[in-house]
Amino acid sequence: MSQKSHLDNNISLNVYLDGSSVGKKGFGLPLLVTRFRDTVDALTGVDTGAKTFTVAGDRSAEAVVGRTLFLERSTGNDGRYTVVSATYTALTLSTAIVVTEAVADATVDGRIVFTCMDYALSVADIATKTFTFNGIQGLASQWEAGDKILLYGGNANDGIYTIVTATKVGQDLVVVVAETPASDTALGGGLLAYDGARAQLYADGVGIDGDKAKMGVYTAAHLAVGLQQKPHSKYVLLGFWGLMEDDPATAATAISLENDDWYGMAMDSRLPAHIAATAPDSTSMSAYLAGKEKIGVAQTDESELLDTPYDDTATAPDNDVASVMKNLNRFNAHMNYHQYDKEFEDWALLCNRLGVDPDVSATIWTFVTLEGVTPDTTITPTQGANMDGKNCNYYNTFGGVGSTGKGFTPKGDKIDLVITAHWVAARLREAYAAVLLNATNSGSKIPYTDVGFQAFRGETEKILQQGVAAGHFAAGTTGIVIPALKDVPDADRTARLLRITAGAQPAGAVESVAGDVYISINFAIQV
Repeated sequence: MSQKSHLDNNISLNVYLDGSSVGKKGFGLPLLVTRFRDTVDALTGVDTGAKTFTVAGDRSAEAVVGRTLFLERSTGNDGRYTVVSATYTALTLSTAIVVTEAVADATVDGRIVFTCMDYALSVADIATKTFTFNGIQGLASQWEAGDKILLYGGNANDGIYTIVTATKVGQDLVVVVAETPASDTALGGGLLAYDGARAQLYADGVGIDGDKAKMGVYTAAHLAVGLQQKPHSKYVLLGFWGLMEDDPATAATAISLENDDWYGMAMDSRLPAHIAATAPDSTSMSAYLAGKEKIGVAQTDESELLDTPYDDTATAPDNDVASVMKNLNRFNAHMNYHQYDKEFEDWALLCNRLGVDPDVSATIWTFVTLEGVTPDTTITPTQGANMDGKNCNYYNTFGGVGSTGKGFTPKGDKIDLVITAHWVAARLREAYAAVLLNATNSGSKIPYTDVGFQAFRGETEKILQQGVAAGHFAAGTTGIVIPALKDVPDADRTARLLRITAGAQPAGAVESVAGDVYISINFAIQV
């Protein structure tokens, strides 16, 4: 099924049908693509010679020997590291973590993340049906006979396995499984949390709290913010991004094989390269969403978004990812600056807006007040103008309360019009497919005649009028053109293809008000 959308002063859609199964597309399920973050700590020290990272507080329980951590938002040390030792010093209230890998940059920045229930695979043995995982925190009793584990990482052993026994040996865990591995090559990692699944639905905070030990404390707090919004989507979808996976596109692809019912995507990464990567980009969130009838919301606190004007030459990798996204003409994304990096403005906004059903009501992404998100009140007019020039959104105040920005996509369209385009395309395809299926399954067909063509007119008009009632389209502006049989090209008749042209003007919305007020004892309204 292919669909092409164009947004200008009106919305026109060319819709072609293929043999895809028919179902009603949903627009209310947000997906959070996340590593299962348990702890997130800012670096307070770096020693390149000793291969040591230091963080505030006691992390000796988390930083067990052999465990994999990852470092993000640093100048030159981003990546995965293996713990050699961890020493907590009460005098300085800090933990020094020695790692196996070289530490290249002495700059003290970035943050260390430990994930939950996600461990690096070090041994695979076909003969004994055994996998060994490194750096297991906690007890082996978490890994019980009959539990399912997911192996991932792009190797021959990827898949779901059933635990027979699990034995802790030092800080390693030796797991015997019922199924025979395909290879002795040990790559990637293993996830215990969700019985081999990558995606999990939640409807309330109670369910999230109950699974906090599986997804990690930090991720649980992130996910819960979505369900605190007013309004919010009925469900949220948690999607697993493995510690041993390098990019969000790989994770999102695997998640969608399990559950592709989601419409909007956010992720826990703030890295510009995860939002838009070096061309040819196949790894970033925006590249994954390109061409799909889905949307993505991204967030970063990179100062270049604020402090520099739009750069029409910017290409990835570049911290000014808003300029990069604009230059790429990203159509179905919503780029946000938020100075409070550990707040989840992108996820809150996505869950709030997907709480509005486009079958019933059209809404906008401006003037949205978010729960649990602090407005950026220090943005100067120059900084605001810089971001406006990049079509970058931000969370400020309006009338003394928190309020989202202008709701632009990087390309410059209003994202509510993108949703309208996706909505009308989906509903028209569903309607046309129903016409064809109902005719064939009743032992008939839609004849290729002027009379037969009219079977699609009524369905098209029905969807357009639903769009008017919901506020997507302006009343009296809808139009449908169905060709007469005599005007149909021979090639289309041979292919049994009917081309329908339909469109409408968007209803629009008031987003600013101007007026004149006169104070005078002689004032009177002039009719």
